[in-house]
Amino acid sequence: MAVRFAGPTVPLEVRSWELGKPMKRCMNAGCDVVGAEGGGWRNGWLLRSGGYATLCEQCGLAYEQLVFCDKFHQKESGWRECSFCGKRLHCGCIASKSILELLDGGGVQCLSCLNSNGNSSIFFLSHLKGVSLYQLGVLLMKR
Repeated sequence: MAVRFAGPTVPLEVRSWELGKPMKRCMNAGCDVVGAEGGGWRNGWLLRSGGYATLCEQCGLAYEQLVFCDKFHQKESGWRECSFCGKRLHCGCIASKSILELLDGGGVQCLSCLNSNGNSSIFFLSHLKGVSLYQLGVLLMKR
């Protein structure tokens, strides 16, 4: 069972003096859930260490539903729009790293458009042959 923690920052795994069992802390910096190991925890983004971020039930569900940044990072900087559908994407955020692609011609693409367009960078650039800079600007403004 997870509990809210209002004290100073603690390591990801802490010991509960009452229970003597290892505890976990949600890796969402804006969340204060701390709880015992076991049920109620979900894997998040891939860490540089090769493991996965430990997220509480609420944060993990938002991550799995691809709305983590929409829910927790609305006021943060780094938002761009998908060059194909206009969906807002939180670029530069580790939680969004796996749901967007940087395009060869500049811009970003969301996972949905990537899946429907295949190799988007080639698709995007192949449509630019013979296009003037003015036409390119108009094309990008429509997206």
